[in-house]
Amino acid sequence: MLKQRKIHQIIFDCDGVLVDSEILANRVEAEVKTEMGFPITLEEQIKKFVGMGKDHPILQDELKKFPPSYWQAIDERIKSVYEAELKTIAGTVEALENLDLPKCVASNSEPEWLEYKLSLTGLKKYFGEAIFHGKLVKRSKPAPDLFLFALEKMGWSATDCLVIEDSVPGVKAGKAAGLTVCGFLGGAHILEGHAELLREAGADFLISDLRALDISNWNLTKLPLN
Repeated sequence: MLKQRKIHQIIFDCDGVLVDSEILANRVEAEVKTEMGFPITLEEQIKKFVGMGKDHPILQDELKKFPPSYWQAIDERIKSVYEAELKTIAGTVEALENLDLPKCVASNSEPEWLEYKLSLTGLKKYFGEAIFHGKLVKRSKPAPDLFLFALEKMGWSATDCLVIEDSVPGVKAGKAAGLTVCGFLGGAHILEGHAELLREAGADFLISDLRALDISNWNLTKLPLN
């Protein structure tokens, strides 16, 4: 059970929490891999790789099969997909409009793509310069480095801060950083059984809509442990 603990700041992951990009990016990756002679379904791609930074050992081992042009092929295709289909996750804008706590974004995304996604969806204005990407640290999630970096730059304490994450690596990173972790289930990429995976990774509670966080006093003992 969560101890009596108030939250004074929030760290948001981006992909799969603020914007519904995971389903699009993983669809493109599955298509490119299949075209390159290594067939994989969208579901398999999501289960194996969501939430991993490019330096993750599992992803690095996977990439050994592909030519150096792999990421270029992904980037060329994903931009048009984002332009046509990328949206905020339902409830995101309303939640951010009503949120009066200090907040930032900390994402494994490449800096140019993180900026692009937040700008394309109109979310950048809610965070200003408080946006942290995976290139700022040596180790990406599930290592705690990015969250620790964000806490230091923002001048926040982990004991006062909540992080919202949709992936197992993200949840593990948040717990390793000493944060209270909310597991998020609102993205289109969430598969059956994912809630249990986030619980096993250490999520303190789960929600499927960011508007569920709009509660008086931000007292975690009152949040839905669904």
